[in-house]
Amino acid sequence: MNLNQLRKQKGLSQYALAEKSGISQNYISELENEKHEATEEIIIKLCIGLEIDPNTLLGWQCKK
Repeated sequence: MNLNQLRKQKGLSQYALAEKSGISQNYISELENEKHEATEEIIIKLCIGLEIDPNTLLGWQCKK
């Protein structure tokens, strides 16, 4: 899933995610439109705002 899909799945607007994560709404829009690549710091903030594990945002799956 991409950021836009995860945000919508959580029922959040870009503005609400911005408030929860401490990232500007404009920057979230640019991330969703692939105008920027997220740094490690931004990924952490997004995961806090979305209340998800970084593996979910990054699309990683750990095999046991």
